Amino acid sequence: MYYEERWSAFKKAIDEKGANGGKIVEAMQDYYTIFEDKALAWLGSLFDPDIGGFYYSESARDNEMIHFNGKDYPFMPDIESTNQATNFLISNEVFKNGKDFPEWMVKKMAKFICDRQDPETGFFYHPQWGRELTDTKPSRRGRDLMWSINMAEKFDFKLPYPTANERLAAALKGKNEDSVAAIPEYLRSKEKFIEYMDSLDFVNKAYWSGNQIAAQASVIKAAGLADVCAAYLNERQDPETGYWGKDGGWSAVNGFLKISAFYEEAGIPIKNAEKVVKYALECGISNDPLPGSVCFQYNVWFSIWNILNNLRKFGGVDGNRKADVAVVEMLNNAPAAIESSKQKALIFKKPAGCFSMAPDQSSGTSQGMPTAVFYTNEGDINANGICSSGTARFIFRAMELEDHYIPIFSPAGREVFLSALKLPKEM
Repeated sequence: MYYEERWSAFKKAIDEKGANGGKIVEAMQDYYTIFEDKALAWLGSLFDPDIGGFYYSESARDNEMIHFNGKDYPFMPDIESTNQATNFLISNEVFKNGKDFPEWMVKKMAKFICDRQDPETGFFYHPQWGRELTDTKPSRRGRDLMWSINMAEKFDFKLPYPTANERLAAALKGKNEDSVAAIPEYLRSKEKFIEYMDSLDFVNKAYWSGNQIAAQASVIKAAGLADVCAAYLNERQDPETGYWGKDGGWSAVNGFLKISAFYEEAGIPIKNAEKVVKYALECGISNDPLPGSVCFQYNVWFSIWNILNNLRKFGGVDGNRKADVAVVEMLNNAPAAIESSKQKALIFKKPAGCFSMAPDQSSGTSQGMPTAVFYTNEGDINANGICSSGTARFIFRAMELEDHYIPIFSPAGREVFLSALKLPKEM
């Protein structure tokens, strides 16, 4: 009832696009029945008030160490989980923005992020993983850089040192030659970068390879290599489908999502993008095979939004026409796709109201780093955001109606979250 006016406005906006607003709203309201406020209590319980960050999962919070690749690693909160948790809370209007969070919590999170920035490189390193291991995982390092910058912007605090991106830009302009030593070898020249791209596999491992590029998109852009990367990818795209790789179905959609995210960050048009909408919807509606992770269904809607956004912003004279055709295709199939999204999401739901990465377990690693006790049937922050409001918001975005997004929680959700928080030993 609280959101009744917003549902009415959403229906009207769909009708004005020439689609059946009643059917789509009915499907969305049914989809929303799987979300519960108690998931916010689960999330609040994962915040460490003394360290100032969120744990990835309950098993990470409740255990001290994990044996991984022959070594013992401690469990601690991590940057990505902290950024995802706070984005999740703002996205669902639990808090209006970064300034709306408790002041003590913001101060703790700011210190948590700043303490992890390396003064020599501008990257961010977790004490539980260390610099040496992190540098072997460029996607982990790149994501933590992006999320830390996002946290500083969101909560309006200043990072203690110039970021790796800022150092790259300065080095390229010849203003800071000392920064060159901090630049990864493969980002120092076009030739070295192409060698790095050749080491990936966009035919057999399009998703994994695309993830490596997407996670480093801002760094690649800062190094002045975005056009080189796009040209390389364009040569390897299937012009008939718009996909990368030899596989179809979920694998094709997942690979496209990661690779298209690079184009979005770089501000470069995606070739043959409009062709992907039909294939993505067919995959999203089908229940054969069932998704192996929460990312599968999420990537369908995310990919469609990436396509529309890219066509509108970078598609040139014909971009808007292609986007208009794609929106009609999507809206006509929306009720069935939304119902399918609901059924798939239920596969991953846990008693606490949260969601897990795989049907019966959280992911033990995140971008190659240990983040949970392996094979534990539990929710995790990454999967929870993806499977709940992450997918819901991208459904609205795919309809180009993000301004009409309706939170998945009730107005009482704020108190549910705050009541689950523990206070720090020292305020």
